[in-house]
Order: sequence, then structure tokens, then C-alpha cells
Amino acid sequence: MSADWWLKLWAQRDEAQRAEQRPLSSPSSTSSPEMSGQPSSESFLLVFAALTGVVIILGLFQSLLLFFVGLRASTRIHDAAFHGLDYSSTSLWLPFYLFTHPCCNLPKLSIS
Repeated sequence: MSADWWLKLWAQRDEAQRAEQRPLSSPSSTSSPEMSGQPSSESFLLVFAALTGVVIILGLFQSLLLFFVGLRASTRIHDAAFHGLDYSSTSLWLPFYLFTHPCCNLPKLSIS
């Protein structure tokens, strides 16, 4: 947002400078931007490049932070779920899984 604001200032300054050059006037009445106290185009470019670089670095930092926070949260959720499953009674879920899941194909016991 700051780079956009700076680009707007730069465009307004160039527009005002072009408006001054349009009317035919004496060469003594036109002044350069450096003499009128305004920064030069090179200064505008350097500040714009610096602001753009800061925006890119902050965006990368935000992306990495979001990635690592999400990774840590998903690891904690997975560990909690595995801990709950690991310390649960196998009599609750193992027989159900073994007799109902198609990959196991355990023979069914028939009592006759």
C-alpha cells in the first residue's frame, strides 16, 4: 500500500512537471525538480524499489509463518489423534475393523 501511495506521488509530480513544460514560456521560468525542492526521478525510483522490496519480503515472511503455524497445528492434531487411538482399548475398534474391512478377508467363524 505504501508503494502504491509513493507511485501516486511520483505520477502526480511527473504530471505536474509535464503540465509546466506544455505552455511556451521563457527558459528562465522553468526550473528543474531538484532546484524546486522536489526529489529527482532517480530518488522516486529508489524509494519505490525499496518499498516494493519490503512488501515482497514481508509477504514471504507472512507465507512462511502461516505455513509453519499450520504445520505445527496439524502435527499437534495428528499426534493427539494418534495418542488417543494408541492408548484406546483395542477391543473397541480392532474386531470391527478386521471383520468389516474388505482388505482383511478373515474367515468368518461358524458355530455349528
